[in-house]
Amino acid sequence: MPTFYITSNHEYTDEAVALRSRLVAAGLKLTYDWTTHDAPHGSCHRLAAVAEDMAHGASDADLFVMIRPADRDASVELGVALSRHMLYKSNRIVLWEPDEDNATEVFGFGKNTCPFYHYPGVEMFVGNLDAVIAYLVAP
Repeated sequence: MPTFYITSNHEYTDEAVALRSRLVAAGLKLTYDWTTHDAPHGSCHRLAAVAEDMAHGASDADLFVMIRPADRDASVELGVALSRHMLYKSNRIVLWEPDEDNATEVFGFGKNTCPFYHYPGVEMFVGNLDAVIAYLVAP
């Protein structure tokens, strides 16, 4: 069964949950779900455990989806997914921007873009939830 991981920032938790539900319904297995816990405050031990879970989730996923705009944690997770892609070419990396008005700013040369968004093999998709589901699970 193909696996997936979703990353974003906490402001997009609802989008991540909706995407997760639809991908699970399509037969994919989630590697790690950061939406089920609050921000990992309290101890360095807890932060380390969450960091390990997130890194393994990103590394173990056949499909890595970043919902834009994302935060620094998501950027690190993108780096983990890219390292797997660079070594094995065995995963798919998709950056999803749900808001068409932000697409040029994020995926073009705006202040919110990142050189790694343009790394060979990274896919960029702009559209609503139904459209991204069709794009992600298309045969």
